[in-house]
Amino acid sequence: MQLEVGIEGNSTAEQDVADAQDLLSWLKASRLKNVDDLALKEVPPEEGELGPTVLAVIGAILGAEATVELVKQVFSWLEAKNKKIVINVAQGDKEISIDATNLTTEELDRVTTTLGLASG
Repeated sequence: MQLEVGIEGNSTAEQDVADAQDLLSWLKASRLKNVDDLALKEVPPEEGELGPTVLAVIGAILGAEATVELVKQVFSWLEAKNKKIVINVAQGDKEISIDATNLTTEELDRVTTTLGLASG
């Protein structure tokens, strides 16, 4: 399954991208099993631009069990960074926003339930 994790809520788009890059590094360092193609998303360059635009969105291809672990790692990153941002998790037509200033175990359960996964 494909999953996207986006970051927003900083004062600039550049800071959102920097946070996404930091989260991507965190996720890669956690060495999640059964996770492929973990990378920042890009938009092709507009006419006259020299390169693609990096988005504050991380894309991943992974299995259901790995999805739960990835969501847990996102929560761990948010707790460690103590950021006041919003994380958007999307899988196909399902999407959920997580207010990083209000993290609870119930919030993790809400994410996995919305995505159709069992937490545990």
